[in-house]
Amino acid sequence: MDIIYVYELPCSPTNNDPWVFFPIYHFLIDQNGLHISSFGYPLILALDTSDKDIDLNALVLHHLQRYTKKDLKEQEGNPLFRLRVFNSKKPLDVKFPILELLKDIDLQTDQDPYTIQQGQGMIVQWSTDTAYDIFGSVPKKNSVVRAVNTDLWRKFDVLPTVHPRQEDITLTDCLKEFIKEEKLSKDDLWYCPRCELRQEVTKKFDLWRLPEVIVIHLKRFSQVRMWGNKVDAYVDFPISELDMTDYVIGPKDEPLIYDLYAIDNHYGGLGGGHCKV
Repeated sequence: MDIIYVYELPCSPTNNDPWVFFPIYHFLIDQNGLHISSFGYPLILALDTSDKDIDLNALVLHHLQRYTKKDLKEQEGNPLFRLRVFNSKKPLDVKFPILELLKDIDLQTDQDPYTIQQGQGMIVQWSTDTAYDIFGSVPKKNSVVRAVNTDLWRKFDVLPTVHPRQEDITLTDCLKEFIKEEKLSKDDLWYCPRCELRQEVTKKFDLWRLPEVIVIHLKRFSQVRMWGNKVDAYVDFPISELDMTDYVIGPKDEPLIYDLYAIDNHYGGLGGGHCKV
């Protein structure tokens, strides 16, 4: 099974001048500086090359804070690791190198990490003692050998639901929401044909009369800026004797009572699906 890592970047990688985007991988090293094993999850850093006061070590510590109970701000100024730039030997990884095996990279031992360029990556070299002190250690399965504790890393394996399920509502709630007075936001001003200016106003829908057969269309999609979302709240509705009398402000000769005839339900998401009656 493939592991997919998702990262939020401060700007578009397709128009990243003066930003450089690069991956960072964590490795344990022995007393001779040789790599023992990797641990944790890769990081993606975005470095503003125009910022001459940036502290790479502090930037790495900032992104690692969530994975340890220690206060890493207290460690600033105390070198916990060594940063090493690497080039990928794979020509397909020119823009963004992916480290699969150590033999696939060339460590740039003499390159200043602050001069990293697009297409290069970075390795964070940890001594075992320091890594165990910061993240803790646990015994490997069926072994006395210890490894870096990544329990806090795994808490971020699955993100909480971005759009939690909405609370169940009733058809009455929907009808009241439809006819209530609404003040238009500053981003949705009304154009006044008399003064020819956009004004802040309120709007309201009213039902004056109803036909013998009515169709109630529930909005099942919402949108915030550029992002859409399927509304998955359950709507409780009566099968018979839906009283619409109080929602109509026009003259009424008799109560407006309706019985359910059919339901057309949409299955799927924003990109597709089908309707079932």
